[in-house]
Amino acid sequence: MRRTWRALTGVVAVAAVMTLAACGSGATGAEPSVTSVPRTAPSVLLDRSGATGPIPPTAELRAAGRGEQAFALSLYRQIAAQPGNLAISPSSIATVLGMVAAGAKGVTETQLVAALQVPLPAPQLHAAIGGLVRALATRSGDGVTLAEVDQAWVQQKLNLLGNFTETLTHDYAAPIARVDFTDTTRAAATINAWISQRTHAKIPKLISAGALDQAELVLTDAVYLDAMWEHGFDPKLTTNQLFHLADGSSVSVPTMHETEELGMARGDGWTAVALPYKGDALEMDVVVPDDIARFQRGLDVTTFDRIVGSMKTADVALALPKFEFRARFDNLRPDLEKLGVRDAFDPDRADFSAMTNDRQLYLSAVVHEAFVHVDERGTIAAAATGGIASATAAKVVTPLSIDKPFLFAVRDRATGAIVFLGRVDDPRSH
Repeated sequence: MRRTWRALTGVVAVAAVMTLAACGSGATGAEPSVTSVPRTAPSVLLDRSGATGPIPPTAELRAAGRGEQAFALSLYRQIAAQPGNLAISPSSIATVLGMVAAGAKGVTETQLVAALQVPLPAPQLHAAIGGLVRALATRSGDGVTLAEVDQAWVQQKLNLLGNFTETLTHDYAAPIARVDFTDTTRAAATINAWISQRTHAKIPKLISAGALDQAELVLTDAVYLDAMWEHGFDPKLTTNQLFHLADGSSVSVPTMHETEELGMARGDGWTAVALPYKGDALEMDVVVPDDIARFQRGLDVTTFDRIVGSMKTADVALALPKFEFRARFDNLRPDLEKLGVRDAFDPDRADFSAMTNDRQLYLSAVVHEAFVHVDERGTIAAAATGGIASATAAKVVTPLSIDKPFLFAVRDRATGAIVFLGRVDDPRSH
């Protein structure tokens, strides 16, 4: 007999302007008040928020960061064929998949863990992925605000198993809110209000009511970054400059200019430059390939390591276009299936029996949206880090005009995690 299944919906939200939210990030075990949940749905009840675990040892954070870097590049190769500007937050997606994996068993769990590529056994795996989120928040400082928070939304009267609940609240610092998913419109409004608040309204409506049809559990992650450049661009030097599109045509776009000591590298078919943010904890790596389509097909950890590892400080006369755009993925299922996550999406094979004994769940959707804004001041988006090598004595100024499609990655220097990854095909596109 065919079993009756209910849907488990994974949701990811990324935004560009963030403040570190306190929800679920403190180390106290006190029960938060119901008012910490948006008031759009009076029936929402914040059910549980346990004591958040400590940030794991450096070695485990690096393992999580290294795994998320590999996951980021693998996922990017799957979506790279899509036309236009692209942006994702691999850190956010990986965190949601980590929470999903915490409730999986058997082949379902094996596939999820393999896709994440974090070489740690449970429970270190979940402590490291969740701890990496909290570790990245410590990059915030003067001129940089970075926050990432998680929340679990559970159907009323659905009983979650204790170990899964403990992993959510302790390792991922994700409070559990009870919601009536039978009222999909109100439930969607509630979740969207939470995401909008934590992304400063940059992601105002991530999830639709239709996406919650038969939903029993929704796991959300919201990221917010507002970071100033270490070396800001002078707005007075911004001028219109030609940008050469992939189809051979050219357009005039506002282009920023600065001459600074920056990390720079050249390789076989690519040029790269590193732009640090305030405090030198975060960095945007910009890679300009000669043939972007071929470069993307071969983009992996080895290639990325070669680019980052070959960065040397140089005096660079940089020309970088301003850009702002939004990228949305209504369901990353096809891309994740290509990474080996298959059983989780199959109602007949999914095994989420570590979540609950009340229902048999499957992963119905992974929704993702990202917003990025880059100007003379800095970046409003998700974040990562990088360092600049010590200054050399050379005073030769190397011109670098980024005037054709390019990739950018915001990377955490200490752990290697890529928090934000994207491509600019046309700076004019919004």
